Amino acid sequence: MTQIVFQLGVIVGPRSRSPARIGLPLVYALDAASFVVATITSAMLRPIPPHEGARGLSPWESTKEGLRYLRSRQALQGGVPDRHQRHGLRHAPALFPAMAASVFGGGTIALGFLYAAPGVGR
Repeated sequence: MTQIVFQLGVIVGPRSRSPARIGLPLVYALDAASFVVATITSAMLRPIPPHEGARGLSPWESTKEGLRYLRSRQALQGGVPDRHQRHGLRHAPALFPAMAASVFGGGTIALGFLYAAPGVGR
């Protein structure tokens, strides 16, 4: 379900040309406002209590335990570099506004197509 919502948002959202209608400053302001709302609502969540018999490890100890587990499983070690490379490439959309303006010279419509391209290509 998450993938379907993502695909629709990536393809249909830019195709609707709403950024071209309302302008990029307002689009960025709405994005910033949604981030503030998400941050506030996340801060309001209560922590999940540990279940019965759970070990009370500190975050540092838990991280070290996870790394020890990873070191003991060679099959898992092979996927870690690939995963980090893919996550690094996911930050490329942050460059789309600059690319739309300087490389493609197209403004908001070019920006919409850049945002839609990864969803179409999957």
